[in-house]
Parts: sequence; structure tokens; C-alpha cells
Amino acid sequence: MIVDDFKLAVRNILHNKVQSSISILGLGIGLGSIILLMALIVHEKSFEKYIPDYPNVYKVILGSNCFVQYPLADEMKKDLPEVKDFFRINQANIVQVRNPKGTEYGKNQEFAFADSSIFRILGIKLISGTLAKAFTEVAISEKMAKKFFGNKSALGEILRVKLNNEFIDLSISGIYKDFPANSTLFPDYLATIKLSEKLFGIFSTRLGEYGSGISVELNWSLRTFYTYVVLDKNADKNKLVSKMQSYRKHITDESTKKLNFDLQPVGDIYLKSDSYLQGFNFFRAGNANELKYYWAISFLILLISVTNYIFLTRAATSDRIRELGTRKVLGASPKNLRRQIILESNLITLLSLIPASFVIDSGMSFINSTLNKTLSNEVFSNPVMWMILLSVVIFTGTISGLLIGYRI
Repeated sequence: MIVDDFKLAVRNILHNKVQSSISILGLGIGLGSIILLMALIVHEKSFEKYIPDYPNVYKVILGSNCFVQYPLADEMKKDLPEVKDFFRINQANIVQVRNPKGTEYGKNQEFAFADSSIFRILGIKLISGTLAKAFTEVAISEKMAKKFFGNKSALGEILRVKLNNEFIDLSISGIYKDFPANSTLFPDYLATIKLSEKLFGIFSTRLGEYGSGISVELNWSLRTFYTYVVLDKNADKNKLVSKMQSYRKHITDESTKKLNFDLQPVGDIYLKSDSYLQGFNFFRAGNANELKYYWAISFLILLISVTNYIFLTRAATSDRIRELGTRKVLGASPKNLRRQIILESNLITLLSLIPASFVIDSGMSFINSTLNKTLSNEVFSNPVMWMILLSVVIFTGTISGLLIGYRI
């Protein structure tokens, strides 16, 4: 019975080519827009979920600022058994990077200094080589390796990097996979964290030939690092935050000393960091309020698409009255006829995914450029996205079929 109904549905679609094509195209544009907005919502809510142990990873906060002092992480790891691991990162505001030919690639915010544990904690994979360990080394992303060197191996090549008003040579020690699109951190260059001293002006005695500068120590008076800690799964966050307040005694600045330490779950960073966005920062942040508008627009587009498809199909159904009447005479019940129409409607909806895919592909670029998002095809690797996609298709096809077949 189902096979016969399917064959009949295909025959009817092919018999009414013009009407079917219009329905598929119109519904496809609507579904493509809906799926695109759903993908954006899933993407916005997925930030940092790629981290292997993300429920136990926290970002250290001091007052209303994400920047904390360099020694804090070491002290926490030493004193607090709840802290299992950590990494610190500083991403420079504007850094010039030139390839071996001297061509400037650009001024950007993707040059960072971090502890090597960043790869372990965030689950970022090395494609080749090793992490930057010496002052003269840097690891770069796969994207940068391709831009600078194409298909040629980048290992051992030299990049000219301008830090503290002078260029230094850094040898590429390793290539790592690009940070995911749903990462709030986005470094394309990762140097050893100690090299950040160059950025802050200290190098006359430590790096000799690389120059001299203002003496700035990586101590409690310098508040320039994001610090992430991995806690034991049984750790009491509130008790740990209370213990962290004791480290304020090391702070020399009296106004900073009055601020409180806190821990922010990494899953909250993207959508719940409104109070931490003052001044310079180097993490991606979104707006939770925007998600409500995306939901509302999606529902409106779905309503318009289904209504348009129903009106168009019901108008065309009048031409099939003779066929439906003949089937009734031959014993087909209204229930069977409605089932046939629902099947056709679902098949049309399924076929509409073809034009919808073009809307989604072009729409991603439009959303990223206009809304400054990082939406990519990676979102379709999320099982939630496929559940939403399946639900939208079945709901649209079934509801449309039921309304079209009403009173038959």
C-alpha cells in the first residue's frame, strides 16, 4: 500500500511539473531561511562545547574584567588541589607578521602567547611539528600555513613578527588545526607565553640581540592574561572562589586589591559576558537577546511558507477533482485520499531541501559578513542540528498535507 501511494505521489508530482516546481522552489527558499536561522541559533549556543571537559573548565574573572595576573594560575595549582590544570593566554592587539619575502600579511589580533597546556585542555590537535618552546619559535594554524606557504611545508620557515616596535625572526615549530568556529578564542599564531615579555617591553638582559625595552615583570602588578583552569569534577566552585580571595594580598594596586576573583564556566563566556566587554578584549562574544529574534523570525517564515504552499496546492487540487472522485467511486476512503496528499506534501517538502541547500550555503556568508558571526558547515556535525532539520521537514510536510486534504 505504501509503495503504491509513493508511486502515485511521484506520478502526480511529475504530471504537474510547473505547479510542483513552483511549490518546491518557494518552499525551498522558506525552509532554507528557517534552517539557516536554526543553524545560527545552534551555533550561537554551542560555543566552547568542543572542549573535551568543558563542564569543568572555567575562566578566572577579577572584578568586571577577564584579565588577571600571570602568577595567579601557578599559585592556584600549587595551593588548591581542586585545580587540575590551567593555561594562560595573551593575544596582542595589533601585530604585524611578514613572510620570508618581507610581504606584510597584515595587522591583526590573532598573534597570541600561551602556555603549551592550551592544546591539551582545549583539545586542539597538532598536524605536524611541536609546540613553540623557545623564544625564537612560533606555532601557526593550518590556515596561516596555507596562506603563507601554500602546499609547501611550513616547518622551519621564518616569520618576521613586529613586537614592541621592532621585528624579530621566529621559526615555525609546528602547525595546528584551526580553532573551531564555535571557539571564543581564535589565535592563528601561538608563541611561548614567556615571549610576551617582549610585548611588554622587557628584553634587554633576557634576549640580548633582540633589543631592550621598559622593564616590565610578569608579576602581580601586571594584569594582562586570560587564565583558564580545569577543576576536579567534584570541586565546590563557591568554596574555591572563596579561597581565591586570599590571593588579593599579592596585588600592589589598591583599587585592584578591592576587586573579587570569580570563576566563569566556559559555556557561559560567549553569551553571558556583557559585563566583561569594556576596553580591549580578545574573545568572541555574542548577544543572548538576539536568539529570541531569530526564533521569532524563523516561526514567521515557517508560517508564511506553509500558508503559501497550502494555498498554491489547494488551488491546483481543484484540477484533480475528477481523479479524486474516480478514486472515491472505486472505493478509496477520504482517509486514504488524505494519506495520499500528506505523502505528496512530505515528498515535496523533502525535494525542497535541494533549493534550500543553496539558500543555506549563500546565507552563511551573508550572515557572517553582516552580523560578524562565524557560522560554518561545522554546525551540521551537531546532532541537535539534524534533529531540528528532521523536525522542520516532517512538521512542514505533515501539517501542510493535513490542511490541504481537509474536507476531502
